[in-house]
Amino acid sequence: MGKNFLAMPLLLKLLTAVTLVVPAFCVTSLFPHQSIRVFGQLMTATEWWSSGAGFVTLVIAGLMLGAALLMLRRSRSGRLMYILALILTSFSAPLITYLVPTDTPGAMSSLFANLVLTVFVGTYLYKSRSAQNYFKNTQQRR
Repeated sequence: MGKNFLAMPLLLKLLTAVTLVVPAFCVTSLFPHQSIRVFGQLMTATEWWSSGAGFVTLVIAGLMLGAALLMLRRSRSGRLMYILALILTSFSAPLITYLVPTDTPGAMSSLFANLVLTVFVGTYLYKSRSAQNYFKNTQQRR
């Protein structure tokens, strides 16, 4: 998989590396005496997980990690899983503001901005010649 990462175009490498942020956040939120800042509001890890917001983030983390592994294996399904994870990430901000009641007016604008970003990333993953060539070259799959 290391050779495949090196063979990735630069933007695809960046997108793959970004998938590690959500799982890293999930791991750090598991520590019981950890404080988490959610939309400017401090809460304990226990409050985060008991509200359901932690589970939402965990699902997204699993999809992101799965997408990264599939893309590192040059599987075309990795692109679709990545887009699905981005769509869920887009909807997670409004959902988390519901699960963790806050006075955050930016959740809906965040949804829109993330969906626009998802369209750009999806266009890159499916229409970019460099990304297409990476996923076509299956000689170095493993």
